[in-house]
Amino acid sequence: MNGSPTDPHLPPDPQGVRRLDFRALGTNCSIKFRLGDDRTALEFAARALEWLGDFEAKFSRYRPDSMLSRINRAAGGDWVAIDPEMAQMLDLADEVFRRSEGILDATLLPLEQVWDWKQVHRELPQPARVKAALALTGWDKVARRPGAVRLPVAGMGLDFGGFGKEYAVDRLARMARDHGIRDALIDLGRDLHALGGNGIHPFWHVGIEDGCHPGKCWGGLAVSDRAVSASGDYARYFIHDGVRYGHILDPRTGWP
Repeated sequence: MNGSPTDPHLPPDPQGVRRLDFRALGTNCSIKFRLGDDRTALEFAARALEWLGDFEAKFSRYRPDSMLSRINRAAGGDWVAIDPEMAQMLDLADEVFRRSEGILDATLLPLEQVWDWKQVHRELPQPARVKAALALTGWDKVARRPGAVRLPVAGMGLDFGGFGKEYAVDRLARMARDHGIRDALIDLGRDLHALGGNGIHPFWHVGIEDGCHPGKCWGGLAVSDRAVSASGDYARYFIHDGVRYGHILDPRTGWP
């Protein structure tokens, strides 16, 4: 994580909005907020960056020293001790799995590795590979007990990408309130949480990108004290034999 803001002084604009821009969780992020006291504003910015750094260090599957990576490496082996925050993330994974009727499944890592969206696809994965990876998925396979978790089959793996940033956005919104901030727009790679308004209106204006014309605005939302998140296949996809394959996988089939 690059935790250095573009302007360490965070001066307010004419509407009193301060802006913190940074990179975290593999994406461009920003926090806009209104707060009169300079010292408290800088304290909030520093605390937000510190918390995000700790969050990424614990939950990123791309960091070999993260707690999530330790859990994945132990798949098929013994129980792994976890802390209360990891237990909370596993509770959240269970909740989104139940509410989505199995569509949002944190155990899809084996399938994500088969499809490997960071590579250029000159050919589709072999159906046998997809089938084998699909057999390693399924949230109900995950074993839990107080203070520990176990992935019972070698090759299983967890990835919190489907809801991790949303969790982080909500935590930062709570942190903003704890610092006396009533107006804020927290944006972690287009996963948003809006508090109050922007100093001109009692809301924040959030644009919706046109999936058919990336970079252009399709419409907008007036958002206050709400979170907004969306996903589409217009940015991450490939075309094979004239068929378009997006990055959103169906856990029932293992295919986009």
